Amino acid sequence: ADISKPNESKAEPYEGMYVELKDVTVSKDADNYGVFELEGGVVVDDTFFKGFKPKKGDKIAFIRGVVQYAYDLYRVLPLNASDIDGATAECAADADCGTGRKCDTDAGSCKYIVCGADADCKTGEKCITETQRCEKPQQTLTIVDIQDPNSSKHPSKGDAIEVKGAIVISQMFDAASTLKGFFVSDPSFPAKYGAVMVVVDKDFAETLAIGDEVDIVGRADEYYFNTQIAARAAQNGKITKTGNNKLADIKPVTVTAADVPGAPKDKTDPETSATEPYEGMLVELKNIKVAKEADQYGVIELEGGVIVDDTLFKGYAPKVGDTIAFIRGVIQYSYDVYRILPRSDKDIDGAKPPCAKDEDCASGETCNTSTGVCVGPPKTYSVKDLQDPTSTNYAAKGTAVEIKGVIVTSELFDVSSTLKGFYVADPGFAGKYSGVMVVVDSTFSETLAIGDEVDIVGRSDEYFNNTQLVARATQSGKVTKTGNNKVADIKYTAVNAADLQSTPDDKTDPDKTKTEPYEGVLIELKNVTVEEEADQYGVWKWSGGIVVDDNLFKGYKPTKGDKLEYVRGVIFYSYDLYRLLPRSAADIKAATP
Repeated sequence: ADISKPNESKAEPYEGMYVELKDVTVSKDADNYGVFELEGGVVVDDTFFKGFKPKKGDKIAFIRGVVQYAYDLYRVLPLNASDIDGATAECAADADCGTGRKCDTDAGSCKYIVCGADADCKTGEKCITETQRCEKPQQTLTIVDIQDPNSSKHPSKGDAIEVKGAIVISQMFDAASTLKGFFVSDPSFPAKYGAVMVVVDKDFAETLAIGDEVDIVGRADEYYFNTQIAARAAQNGKITKTGNNKLADIKPVTVTAADVPGAPKDKTDPETSATEPYEGMLVELKNIKVAKEADQYGVIELEGGVIVDDTLFKGYAPKVGDTIAFIRGVIQYSYDVYRILPRSDKDIDGAKPPCAKDEDCASGETCNTSTGVCVGPPKTYSVKDLQDPTSTNYAAKGTAVEIKGVIVTSELFDVSSTLKGFYVADPGFAGKYSGVMVVVDSTFSETLAIGDEVDIVGRSDEYFNNTQLVARATQSGKVTKTGNNKVADIKYTAVNAADLQSTPDDKTDPDKTKTEPYEGVLIELKNVTVEEEADQYGVWKWSGGIVVDDNLFKGYKPTKGDKLEYVRGVIFYSYDLYRLLPRSAADIKAATP
């Protein structure tokens, strides 16, 4: 139980250590990556030793290995067969591995060696001279064979495959810095397992359009739980267009929210999700309501937990409660959820083509180029209107906003390689919802100091559960300094430890935490005792478990037990924790002995 679940701090002290578990039971068979799970959620990985494939229900007297954190999980990595009771080495010598392979005697696993001819390979395999690897001969398969694990012809990862007469069902898109991707469907458009993603090299020159018919030569692949056909030229992949004008043949599969929930019940094994059979397919939902508006990434949630992503089409910004007559898109698994990717405005009832410039919008509107959505002229709001969702003048995400006469409460700081940030508060106002973070371009040249008075034009935003006022010049934002020497107008909000809670009760919805009303607020807490010294990231805790971070001020290294007269700073949410950010040495005062 010490290393049972991902992201639990109790596993952290064992990271890198050689551990032993006794009398354990296998709860999940090994997946295609050689990862299996024990009861209690302990994950075992075959990074070092690949010769053990247990079944669910198997009892293991002991299992040893080093603990490593990878892909959101703590994993036990056995080093060889002697680390698992009952395991036997796959090999002890090269002769145990067959022609074309050699034995790694330290791990007890057979490894590939280079081949020069078919005679170097096992029966039924051929030597691929370009890669000097022994492989099965190329198989001609249907897309259902590739996607459905129960197909008798289902290929293994890396197998050479060919698909004929597939229909292109999406535009091409950037899949990575070196890859392009697109989706294809089996020409019969089956109800499940009927489509797959194809990846090609970035310099792939063929022009493909939705409705084209293609033959594909490539390799079966699985990338972050997405089945793919890798048709890269460097791996002898090939795409041959054999026809076009097949648009009339394309038939989306009608599904319900229950068929395609976004979040799998088990993130360690999403292929058990109800949505998995629809991965890659063009689906359609009808008469469904919007549950959550688009976040900073353009992701919308529909009722039933259906996730819609703007990867292929930007420019749609529905409101909570809107009913969409129909919405279509291809399904992809990414960042722990299945997502529907509409391909254009034609895939969503009522959607419009995305704007690229202000001239694309109606009179008085401007184009938010990051989302492709036209928005109206800014109205005047207070900081509280941005932060407090119960405000009668609440500025929801994406609202064009102007706030006047606010006071700068922090120095400028780097938010990212392209952004700077600072905090502001309504003058003379303290308490909940009295502060907010402002984001500007990294090229912002105005010199701002604590106590400056500014007017700001921008758009309300929510980024990783932090409310922000985005005032980027590239998005028609503007910060105008109207005064200074207003330090006396800055009010600290006095709080007690009981008012704050660093760890939210629900990390999927931290806005419900009692600390949320203080996000962005300049607070002061008196009579503080240091509970934990600063870690390697400059993070420490005071009495009550409240987390203090050195993002804005790195000049204080507390010792456990230190007594402080007060600590001041702004509240910021980051990495699943609400954190207090002191701004300078003046924000931390040691208690007088």
